[in-house]
Amino acid sequence: MKLITDLDDCLDSLQVPCMEFDFTNPPFNAYDIGKEMIEIMYKEGGLGLAANQVGLNYRIFVMRGTPEQGDFICVNPRIVNLSVEQILLEESCLSYPGLSNLSIYWYYCPSGTT
Repeated sequence: MKLITDLDDCLDSLQVPCMEFDFTNPPFNAYDIGKEMIEIMYKEGGLGLAANQVGLNYRIFVMRGTPEQGDFICVNPRIVNLSVEQILLEESCLSYPGLSNLSIYWYYCPSGTT
């Protein structure tokens, strides 16, 4: 598994909706793939990495956590709640090195809280 960048021809072919990971008939071990994605994320200096950035068309991403929580492997994620509070941060993408934009992020709000 390797990071796909803007120099790779296959990046354009990955601009299709990602498939949901099927836990009843898994195509691979999601935990093992997630751990490998985390290794790539750290090696490349990222904060997160999506499966399609490593050539897998599934709804999986990984992100750095805190030392107390550890890193996260997210499979078939859903947004279930949003906060009205916003923060403005600069965002970049490992697949497009050197490119960054100003983006709006929403705070995570656990289900049932505001």
